[in-house]
Amino acid sequence: MVNISNKSKELIKETFSRYTERELPDFLEGIKIDGRTIIHTYPTEDTQNDKNEELSGYADCLLFDIYIYDVKNKIFYKSKGHDTICYSKFPNISQKIFKDGSTMVVIDKPVNIFLTQAVTIFNREEY
Repeated sequence: MVNISNKSKELIKETFSRYTERELPDFLEGIKIDGRTIIHTYPTEDTQNDKNEELSGYADCLLFDIYIYDVKNKIFYKSKGHDTICYSKFPNISQKIFKDGSTMVVIDKPVNIFLTQAVTIFNREEY
């Protein structure tokens, strides 16, 4: 675990307090975001089960929870139990490790996001 400074803890609290959670839309509708999208992923458990050796996702992955932030509208969505993110038709994606330990991806294109076990993010400018 990484030690986080008090100043960074305040930054985390202040940043996330700007957003209001929304319920996930129906699958076929997907999530549509026109401005900046920020994706945070938090690993939660192994896809391999020691009890019965059944897989709940890709063998080389961890399951993760995803938080999807619509920066322009100050809202976010959260979903659980994913093992992959597929980015469709994005020339540049930046990835960071956020102060709370999550992996953070920033997308500055209009997107459609569909949530199944895999998360699929489409660049709407390319469709």
